[in-house]
Amino acid sequence: MVLPACDELSSDASITIGLNNGTKYGNFSCDNSSTYLYAYNGNDIIFSTHTANSFNRKATLTNYGRLAIGSEDTPTTQLYVGISSSTQWSSSKNVSNTTNLDFLALDLINTDNNTNSEVGLMMEAGSSSAAQMTISTKKVSANYAELAIRTREGGSASKEIWKIRGNGKRYVRTGATID
Repeated sequence: MVLPACDELSSDASITIGLNNGTKYGNFSCDNSSTYLYAYNGNDIIFSTHTANSFNRKATLTNYGRLAIGSEDTPTTQLYVGISSSTQWSSSKNVSNTTNLDFLALDLINTDNNTNSEVGLMMEAGSSSAAQMTISTKKVSANYAELAIRTREGGSASKEIWKIRGNGKRYVRTGATID
């Protein structure tokens, strides 16, 4: 079944899934500005693939707004990323080699190839005067990176409190080297 196009000529279109004695289980619809996927009666939205004779869960969006990527069906955090791999890190392969990718659950990428391009993760506690910390990786040169931890300092400033260079040298905020 193909959902009719939602454009200026049609105000909306909808497919109801699992209508049983008037009870809806799911709905895919759209209007002039948005596309919606609904689960009714407190059901989760499950994304899966089919292989041979079974469905394989790939992601679940729960009724509580939690997203699980992988086979987990009851995530306990807002974002859960699960993998199943017995592969271990190999020093004879670079970090991005396919052998070393099997055990990584998350890959954050800044595709800018210039020196000083950076990618990171920010954690915040509070919505007003939030306590904030970041952990990020910065490209220093070809195949060489730094890992830094930074924190909010006051209302509008921040500071780097710890850094590790690609050569293994560690630095604290004072600039002192820790060997």
